[in-house]
Amino acid sequence: MGYIRTIALVYLVSAGAFAQSTWYVPDDFGTIQEAINASIHGDMVVVRPGTYVENIDFIGKAITVKSELGADVTTINGNRSGSVVIFQNGEGHDSVLEGFRIMNGSGTLFSSLTEWGGGIFCCASSPTIIHNTITSNTAYQGPGIECYHDNSIIMHNEIRSNSGVVGGGICTFSSTVSIAGNLIESNFAFDGGAIYCCGGAPHIESNVLRKNTADGNGGGIYIFKATSMIVNNLIHDNTVTSLYESFGGGIFCRGPRAFLTVVNNTITDNYAYDFGSGLFCCHDSDVTIVNTILWNTKIGLGQEIYVGGEYEPSRVDISYSDVRRGESMAFVEPNCILNWGSGMIDADPLYVNHYGDDFHITHDSPCLSAGDMNAPSLPQFDFEGDPRSGFLDSPDIGADEFHTHLYVTGKVASGNPVTGVIIGWPGTKPVMLISGSGVLPVPVPTPFGDFWLEPPWEHRVRLHAMPDDGVQIIDRIVPTGVLPGVQIPLQALVGRELSNLWVVEVE
Repeated sequence: MGYIRTIALVYLVSAGAFAQSTWYVPDDFGTIQEAINASIHGDMVVVRPGTYVENIDFIGKAITVKSELGADVTTINGNRSGSVVIFQNGEGHDSVLEGFRIMNGSGTLFSSLTEWGGGIFCCASSPTIIHNTITSNTAYQGPGIECYHDNSIIMHNEIRSNSGVVGGGICTFSSTVSIAGNLIESNFAFDGGAIYCCGGAPHIESNVLRKNTADGNGGGIYIFKATSMIVNNLIHDNTVTSLYESFGGGIFCRGPRAFLTVVNNTITDNYAYDFGSGLFCCHDSDVTIVNTILWNTKIGLGQEIYVGGEYEPSRVDISYSDVRRGESMAFVEPNCILNWGSGMIDADPLYVNHYGDDFHITHDSPCLSAGDMNAPSLPQFDFEGDPRSGFLDSPDIGADEFHTHLYVTGKVASGNPVTGVIIGWPGTKPVMLISGSGVLPVPVPTPFGDFWLEPPWEHRVRLHAMPDDGVQIIDRIVPTGVLPGVQIPLQALVGRELSNLWVVEVE
């Protein structure tokens, strides 16, 4: 399903906020690179819809290069002639790439004569990469994005179907990278199907990592000699396929001196044939897990948690988490430590629709208000922007906080069935679904919360009181004749509380 992911991370660079000149491609320049070459610091390059077969380099300039109408209609095709986009001249956060489909990159020949960064290659730079679709790229290391000795901001991108050897979606090397609010899915690598981090201090927050594959270790995330914070992520259905030494379906952590803090994540239905379907750590790794769901139904021989490294012992401290136990729950090698702390649960998390990949928790979930409000770096919001109640009482366990929320599942196309889901407190009424003609640039504050819908409000559907599990299901058919691209903004009123804004776009 598609998630709207809003996170408590300030996007400090407002695209074009300091623009001196705005150039258009192909109006003013025939190619994107020509426009970059002619720009000076502070300029903006706006690219009209179309496919641009080229490989571009920001050449150290603090400029914004953005598409006019988004990644669905604006493609930079690297034509298998190197990295599609390069940052390698000390670019900072005010070098911005926004709103493109980045595809068919083959990487930049770099260390050890291998190609790095198929889609985007960042070397000793710190650009802002936002709202792009990065797909169908290849490289030895970082086929989607490679970050080498930099501090990039990678936000709200879709990174899918890239393939290589190390770090299928994103690879970081000695970098302090912020990876936040991205959808990273269906990527492949030998190690680190979705994300591979070697050294540095990467911050991984509020991402959805799903259906990524590693042939060696770390179907979801591979951490090697790094100090990393992993917060508010949904990590599900990632796989390690090898039948020989396959470790860490969800997360693989390896030292020496690897420090990993895992807070309020949902790590579910990942698979490793040998060891650690949820988490595998070894060789002097130190892992702290709080407020996290580790619940896999696909455990083969691999345990939910594996703590290894007899001669370089590792340690895992886990508390206030929901972990599936049983005979194959955990394995601890000699001299290693698995410390079960307070607040542990062994119970089905009771997702809204487990096998439909809907991992919101229901009101009956044992994870409700079962977390630790003193967890390190407790996030203020959950993975899609709902406020954590932990600042008033105990937060929920997992990436999702049970809170009034609206979302839509199913392919939104003319004549297709779709399902609207409203989550709220059981028994609450009235429940009303409202659609508007557009989205207000600034919401109207009300006693019920922020109201985003622009009048006229075209439909107001009154529904029954919230069911006992707090999940209201609305099945509808998209009317025939609705044109692709039409956007329908929705909000729900549940009792005295307004939900988030959800914008449905017809495919």
